[in-house]
Amino acid sequence: VGSYLTRNLGQGELIPVSAISASLHGENLQQIPLGISKSDLPMNLQVGDLVDLYSLPTKDPKAITSLITPKVRVAGIDSQSQNIGGVIDLLLSVDSKVVTLITDAIQMGRIVVVRNEI
Repeated sequence: VGSYLTRNLGQGELIPVSAISASLHGENLQQIPLGISKSDLPMNLQVGDLVDLYSLPTKDPKAITSLITPKVRVAGIDSQSQNIGGVIDLLLSVDSKVVTLITDAIQMGRIVVVRNEI
């Protein structure tokens, strides 16, 4: 009661936490896929978790680590990529204003995902 869906649901689909908003109009959200190194993720990350994204530049030795965006919702985790290789594929729901910040950070180095428990 008092919440709104941020996307269409299929018949019989359970309502995921990532599809619920307190606002009728909500933010202008977009989903962005990212391949993140296992060592740059919290263990036991789950769909629906809120995370902060940090940029760790590796191409410019003078650049400093910075927060890209706080409180991003994890919309999906590729379970197959969890079991193989060193990269886990995530789908994140982000404000459309930060998509280019994230893609720019990817070009500059690594992205680290930090669980936001607040």
